[in-house]
Amino acid sequence: MANLPERKKPRWFRVCQYIITSILAVIVLGLAAGFIAVGTAAGFVASHVKEQPIPSKEELKQDIEQFTLTSFLFDKNGKPIGSGELRTANDRVLVKLKDVSPYFVDAIVATEDKEFFEHAGIVPRSLLRAAVQDLIGSSTTTGGSTITQQLVKLSVLKDPEKTYSRKAREIFLALRLERLFDKEDILTSYINRIYFGRGPGGEHLYGIEAAAESLFGVSAKDLNLAQAAYLAGMPQRPNAYSPLEEDTLKAGLQRQHTVLSRMLENGKITDAQFQKATSFDLKASLAEPAPYTYEQYPYLFEAVHKRAAEKLMELDDIQLEKLQPKQYDRLLAEYKSRLAEGGYRIHTTIDLKLYDALNEAVREYDGYKPDVEVKVEGINGEIIAKEQVGSVVIDVKTGALLAFVGGRDKEHIKNRALDAYKQPGSSAKPLLAYGPGMASGVLQPGTVLKDTPEVAKVGGHTVSNYAHNFHGNVTVREALKHSYNVAAIDAFRKVGIEKGYEFIADMGMDVPPEQRVPVGVLGVNGFSPEQMASAYAMFANKGAFNEPYLIQRIEDAEGSTVYEHKVKPKRMMSEKSAYLLTDVLRDVLKSGTGTWIGSRISGAYDVAGKTGTTQHAKDVWFVGYTPEIAMSVWVGYDYEQTSPVVRPNENLAKIMWTKLFHTIQETVPDLSPAGSQFERPDGLVSVSICKDSGKRAANGKHAPGTVYSELFSADQVPDELCEPKEEKQKHQAGDRDEPTPKREKPADQNTTSDEEATDTRKPNDGRHPVKGQEGDEVPGNDDDPNGDEPPPEDGKDGGEPSDGGETGNDPDEPPGDGNGDDSDGEGDEGSSGGNRPGEDSPTDSGQHSVKFMPPLSPGQICVFPLVRSCRL
Repeated sequence: MANLPERKKPRWFRVCQYIITSILAVIVLGLAAGFIAVGTAAGFVASHVKEQPIPSKEELKQDIEQFTLTSFLFDKNGKPIGSGELRTANDRVLVKLKDVSPYFVDAIVATEDKEFFEHAGIVPRSLLRAAVQDLIGSSTTTGGSTITQQLVKLSVLKDPEKTYSRKAREIFLALRLERLFDKEDILTSYINRIYFGRGPGGEHLYGIEAAAESLFGVSAKDLNLAQAAYLAGMPQRPNAYSPLEEDTLKAGLQRQHTVLSRMLENGKITDAQFQKATSFDLKASLAEPAPYTYEQYPYLFEAVHKRAAEKLMELDDIQLEKLQPKQYDRLLAEYKSRLAEGGYRIHTTIDLKLYDALNEAVREYDGYKPDVEVKVEGINGEIIAKEQVGSVVIDVKTGALLAFVGGRDKEHIKNRALDAYKQPGSSAKPLLAYGPGMASGVLQPGTVLKDTPEVAKVGGHTVSNYAHNFHGNVTVREALKHSYNVAAIDAFRKVGIEKGYEFIADMGMDVPPEQRVPVGVLGVNGFSPEQMASAYAMFANKGAFNEPYLIQRIEDAEGSTVYEHKVKPKRMMSEKSAYLLTDVLRDVLKSGTGTWIGSRISGAYDVAGKTGTTQHAKDVWFVGYTPEIAMSVWVGYDYEQTSPVVRPNENLAKIMWTKLFHTIQETVPDLSPAGSQFERPDGLVSVSICKDSGKRAANGKHAPGTVYSELFSADQVPDELCEPKEEKQKHQAGDRDEPTPKREKPADQNTTSDEEATDTRKPNDGRHPVKGQEGDEVPGNDDDPNGDEPPPEDGKDGGEPSDGGETGNDPDEPPGDGNGDDSDGEGDEGSSGGNRPGEDSPTDSGQHSVKFMPPLSPGQICVFPLVRSCRL
């Protein structure tokens, strides 16, 4: 019926009072068992109605159209994630009347209110019949409430009390609803609000769409007659008529028969339709229980739910960083609840196909160490220690999280990709020292650093490389690709420790002042794989940092966009500086600590990256990137164990990074296509420099191996010259008074040591040693047009080393435990644990760890609190 204009209160009140008094006088009189006079009853009803404010149309509209709605999750391509539903105790999907099967509309009207389209909100004789049945205590009740009255009870009068006063208000509001809204509005709200019991997953089903999808696996518009009649009979006793159990299904089918009979009596179906519907195998049409989003994607579900809730908090001007932990937890829970029941559509950045493939690859890998029962400080009893993996893949151009691996299985304890903060080891060096150094112009790839005992002194301790030796003067390129720790300390000091920490703080990796220490460059501060991947993505994105993000867009129940992410690049370093650092990190995979990875990736892919291993390999990393994506991999254990102490396979990060990179190429080859190269910007030149001084090589013949060609920013080319010296090449340790004795190469070692590693790239790539027959002759310093030419695929350093010698370890350990030894024993075993029989070990030459010397005496107090294994 059409909407009618609202009348003035006095007239309406008199009309309403007359109608209600006429009807309820009899009801109240009967319920009072004849002891109350008609006049008293009329006065009772009038008084209760008179005391209530008359709601406006806007207020009633808000009541009947306000629902708790199921929210949905989508990947970057608009595909639902899992079942698509954000987990909540209630499940409701709004639907318009035109999108509901006519069978259901006819069935619900025939069952609940056959005069719905004729009455004005109430049916007096039905009210009287219900009152009489209640009065005599009849076992058979037919109910006296119309659909309109039921809607009032469900949406306006939400209190469960059953009093005469409430009944009076119910009738009053039903009449007002019919006066202000048409039948379609009322029926639409009703079918979206009625309760259908529990679904297969235990969720409460509200509204016809949620019931149809959950129980029969079809949309409400596709319900057949038998299914529609069954559902129409359920609201009377939802759980008693559930089709999910044999006994309740039997009762439900009897109720269905009643509904079909009423439809037949009202002329809504024919005899043939009745017979067909009653013989329909309803049980066979039930939907197969589908796993809910949380069961399929626990890590992804929790991450999306949390971050989308935070976006809603920010929209309400809540500053998350200023909240105390308890305030944050309380508000987060509130907004997560609002999000789950608000009918939102949350569009994420996740490529679901890639996400599934990466997680499957991690789960199916069979080279993990066996689970071990260990004791953990702060936890009573023993727990199962499982070697875990966390990984993140980021679009370097935008910061979008394309996929991540939260753990090896679906047991959601913590998200190791986004919420686990682990020491990054030497993978922190490009972020704290070499990155900010090149950004400020303090460092260039050819800048000479000191890897000497003097530099190694940090406070009252001495930092050393893994082999307990030093390398004298080394270039930035050599120091970074071989991960020399002492040289990294020198680089960090040149840059400025505070400036290094400020550099990463600008990328969301803030470290408290008390933890900003010189050895931080060796990776003693904790960061997540997400943070590491996004920081390295900045190098790939030509020096522009993008905040990592998971939520692309949020739409409300009406389809309006309430939040949309905007990419806002932050310039961290120039394109030239970013390319120079990338060029050095390429060498990590070609002839440095990441050679094992480089040897297993086709030369068609331009990849740069850095290894990272903490003290005793507690945490093992590799972070790498191409021109399109950045990917971090962390391997380790969730807890610090006390007995026994188990450590992850220190080679597993390299194995897993390689495996996941291949999975990316197989699953979405266009994401980072073969042949894509880092673009060399203008303003870079190739210059011949002397290796031991970093000075520009003067014309003439130099001793073999003392001069090589290096890339520089044109405005950072060294001014000083080094004169030719036709003499035998000095030891790589440089100008030290006492050169470090050369280590003996183990007989079974099939690669050179870190000090002996040679560069096997093309002679004119702009970064190689310039070789001569009797000496290195430097004719001048003309720009080398091939300065960024990638090396041939076979330009590696000889494959992986054998099980023996010091080359089987990553040079990425932060300050040691003060005992002066490698107590985990892995330094002498090369490829230790975790590799399948016959599988190559990803250990590389030139790898060092860090130790503090001298060792602590028994009982001595640990004076360096960042060293976890110090004994008190």
